[in-house]
Amino acid sequence: TNVEALRGLTEAELAQKATALKQQLFHLRVPAKLGRLEKGHELSHVRSDIARVLTIQRAQATAAAITKSAAKTKKASS
Repeated sequence: TNVEALRGLTEAELAQKATALKQQLFHLRVPAKLGRLEKGHELSHVRSDIARVLTIQRAQATAAAITKSAAKTKKASS
């Protein structure tokens, strides 16, 4: 997953992407537990993608909170 492409997504799209990746991880875990997963590295790739999406979501939420706080402070000082 390209990080720059993820940064261009909206909050709703990121949430949808995280949900889809979590479902994919679940569907990979079942055959892994049964010993039938041929590409074991896919589990770590999907976990990394989930972490990327969640990190970008958190960064966007933090940036929005900072912007909101700065606007409130600026308005109060005027």
